[in-house]
Amino acid sequence: MLSFRQYLSFVIACTLFLAAAIIITALPMIEYLPSFVQIGFVAAALFAAIVLVLAVSFERYAIFFTTITVAAAALLLAGETVKNAALVDFVFLAAWYILPLNFVLFAFLSETRLVSIAALLRTLFLFAEFAAIILIGFSESVNAASVLLSYEFFQPPMLIVGVPQAGLALCVAALGALGYKIVASKQKTLAIAMAFALVAALGGVWCYPLNGASWAFFCCAFATYLMGFVYLSYQMSYYDELTGILGRRALYEALDRLPAHYAIAMIDIDHFKRFNDDHGHAVGDQALRMVATVISGVRGGASAYRYGGEEFTIIFGGKNREEAAGFLEEIRAKTAASAFRKRAPDRAKTKPKKPQKPRKAEELRVTISIGVADNLSKTMTREMVMKAADTALYKAKEEGRNRVIVG
Repeated sequence: MLSFRQYLSFVIACTLFLAAAIIITALPMIEYLPSFVQIGFVAAALFAAIVLVLAVSFERYAIFFTTITVAAAALLLAGETVKNAALVDFVFLAAWYILPLNFVLFAFLSETRLVSIAALLRTLFLFAEFAAIILIGFSESVNAASVLLSYEFFQPPMLIVGVPQAGLALCVAALGALGYKIVASKQKTLAIAMAFALVAALGGVWCYPLNGASWAFFCCAFATYLMGFVYLSYQMSYYDELTGILGRRALYEALDRLPAHYAIAMIDIDHFKRFNDDHGHAVGDQALRMVATVISGVRGGASAYRYGGEEFTIIFGGKNREEAAGFLEEIRAKTAASAFRKRAPDRAKTKPKKPQKPRKAEELRVTISIGVADNLSKTMTREMVMKAADTALYKAKEEGRNRVIVG
């Protein structure tokens, strides 16, 4: 997964998109520049089209269906396609209910293929929603429906005059649910993007009938999704899916940016093939994740990478091999002391109705062998340093494993 700093940079980028939309909204004379409204419409349409293509390519249909939701609301509310004032006013009120409802619904539904029964049902659900809005908007009961949606439970402050209070409460609840999704999800990037996109879309609704301002916020919603796919692409390219730490591609790029002095450590899990044979590959994956978690916490300003299989690499910038060995000894000892519970093969997939007597799970441990070398000899290239570290690693295995050897 991405580091805290990278998630923070993504949150800052999304915040800047929102800030830009707010600044554009505050510009004087914005509604007297027809060209700006046209530019906003074209930009939003282009962004939405790109998002839909990327959502299909990455098979992220929560993004796909929420993008359609926002685009449909934008066309009905801020576009020039509807001249029925009662309908547009009703769309304004209904959007405060439909946007949060759809965002939470699609965020928590499992991903599916575009050509599937589940995708068809979701498409029909969207169609039914907006068909109902249009039918009500053109019916004689539109005013009664608007009164129902805009019922006031308290005297609102000036900032939210006209905003349906029940819909606003639903929006707050939806943002809370998306916040939970961000915390609980492994794919935090797109969950964060959905939360910001919802806020931006609601900003576009709130700015009605200022069309120029509305399009600025709708562009912001789609741009947030585009940025989310950029970060997701980075995560998929540079991070190992199984362990969550940086992978070999990131390692090779780090090797191209090495400082003048550095140390490289090669790490291997001891007897891993035998461990897999004895306990199965699923338990082996548990062991790999546990070791990755330990070594990713290495101190000394180092960076950890999964080299491949059961091998890992750590790079220490500005450290010699003796200094690095001290930090490596810490993670070796911590790995040896760490235990994880083997999941029972007959473990129930759902919570049993009646409490069952807990069974004692088997505790497993693994150890690691480490070899480390540096480039303090000016004649050594990075390939030579890695080979020296690898040679030290094999020496650690020959001497009994579960140790750090300086090459």
